[in-house]
Amino acid sequence: MRTRRSPRNQERLYRALGTTPPAPRPSYVTAVHPAMVRRLVEEVKTKRRSLWGAMKAIKVVTDSHYSDLYVPVTPDTRALVEAYVAAGFSRPSIFACQTDGGTPWYDVAFAYEPYWLARQGK
Repeated sequence: MRTRRSPRNQERLYRALGTTPPAPRPSYVTAVHPAMVRRLVEEVKTKRRSLWGAMKAIKVVTDSHYSDLYVPVTPDTRALVEAYVAAGFSRPSIFACQTDGGTPWYDVAFAYEPYWLARQGK
């Protein structure tokens, strides 16, 4: 008979092994109205709004390295990235973030707008 994975049983297991439980993964899913996401998708497709601007509009946690934009993979960001690709930009790669337990993130090359604004001296 298999034992249930209740929090109490898991606690006992970690205590017996002398380890600590892993930290819970952060949730990057935001509560955004679907109509807003649809509007932003259209703006990204028609190049009226940058991908970085759309991510900021829905208050997604972003990160960057020089000109590369890092965005967690969620249903909303997936729709915006697909619109970005449909607008003619290259498809971003996906990597597992090591700092938050392996959550998948997009690595969008050359899409971090503040980097380019700083390079122009604005």
